[in-house]
Amino acid sequence: ARSTGRGVEVWDVADAVLTRRFEQLYHRNTTVQLNRDGTRVASLADDGSIAVWETESGNLKQKLTNDAEAKTFSLSSEGTRLAAILTDDTVALWDTDNGQVLRQIDFAGDHAPHRTESRHFDTRR
Repeated sequence: ARSTGRGVEVWDVADAVLTRRFEQLYHRNTTVQLNRDGTRVASLADDGSIAVWETESGNLKQKLTNDAEAKTFSLSSEGTRLAAILTDDTVALWDTDNGQVLRQIDFAGDHAPHRTESRHFDTRR
């Protein structure tokens, strides 16, 4: 998958064939990720929102937003969870099926985890 300014393209790299183009985006995309089996693609727009698309149908599954803008994100291998680092020094974990925030961790202030502490999200829950 790659960003094309206001759109996203999904390519079959083995055959060098464009399989899907998402043109319905209204902001410039800065980051694009596919899940492991290629059924979902997520894109981070320059307005801090994250769009999750179903690659087969081309339908927008969710537009994920929060009070703070997303700076970067990681889509789970199954495509059902997405973790994003936000501009307010929090990390949000979304369910991409229903768009709900499952957990938000504050990394600012006195109670923030140490930067060397490792956090792992169990995407099977």
